[in-house]
Parts: sequence; structure tokens; C-alpha cells
Amino acid sequence: MTARNPDAVEHTASPGVGVVMVDRRNGKVGVVMGNVGPHVQLRPPCSWNRASNSS
Repeated sequence: MTARNPDAVEHTASPGVGVVMVDRRNGKVGVVMGNVGPHVQLRPPCSWNRASNSS
């Protein structure tokens, strides 16, 4: 069993799907895709540039 981090913040609400968040473990930004229990699933944000797609 792992010891609880005394500095950890307890969250009671899950972030909504599509919300941009920062992964506190590694500092990476991700978009919330869903959650299973206390685990939030993130994916990298879209990195396309709107200016380059205009004709």
C-alpha cells in the first residue's frame, strides 16, 4: 500500500470533458477525455494553427 501525500488536494468534483488541464506529475497540458473513478484521462491538445489553414 502506498502512503498518502499530505500535501495532496482532495477533489470532490470531476473536470468536464473538453476542459484543458495541466498534469501535475509532469507539467504537460492535456484535454480531458473522460474519467474512471479518481483517474482522469487526458490527451494532448490539438496543435494546428488556424492561420495556416486559411486560403
